[in-house]
Amino acid sequence: MLDVLAKLALATLLTIHAEQPRDASPDAENPQQKAAERWQTASSAAAALDSVFLGKPLRFWIEQAAAAAPLEPRTKTVEALILALDDETPEVRVAAGDALGHLAGDAAAAIPVLARRATADESAWVRSSAAETLAAMGPAAVPQLIETFRVGEKMVRIRASAVLAAIGADARSAVPVLKDALRKEPEDVRSRVAEALASIAALGPGAADASQAPTRLASRSGAVAPAAASA
Repeated sequence: MLDVLAKLALATLLTIHAEQPRDASPDAENPQQKAAERWQTASSAAAALDSVFLGKPLRFWIEQAAAAAPLEPRTKTVEALILALDDETPEVRVAAGDALGHLAGDAAAAIPVLARRATADESAWVRSSAAETLAAMGPAAVPQLIETFRVGEKMVRIRASAVLAAIGADARSAVPVLKDALRKEPEDVRSRVAEALASIAALGPGAADASQAPTRLASRSGAVAPAAASA
């Protein structure tokens, strides 16, 4: 449980730092103010674990997700964590996404919400947590990611491509949609689509020269080299 609390606190601290104005001067910060912010971050992370779903705190459902012999049925744990994924507090959504990663094979009901959080949540930490869990679910998550890619706006398609890339060879059923996107999408989307196709090919069978896949895909589609910046 301490690991979960520490992860939530670190995620919040890094999010605060990432969202700080670029021209903000660290030297201008008051040490007492910084200490107060750290305490507030730890407190908010602890409060997140006390949020109640289906009559029990989130920390209970996290423990159930990781337990080898849980007290509650897996379906009920998944139900509680799905509710937590829609909580207004980012720390709660991060914890729920991580906990569902322990249940990968039993959490199919959470895939639609995870896909939405991985591609459209306002918090980068929530998106990362949900994406990691979807990647752990492998082929079970692919149909939902394909649909999300088809109907989503540009940033949603970029993020869906990234999750499909993380799934790799098990995302082979997404190849027709991704190849079609190489002909239609703007350049920044094409580069991420090319990365996804290269990853699927590189991790799949018979990929002896997979290291050249990104170059071939970029050449055929007119896409630039895979973007280095994260979505």
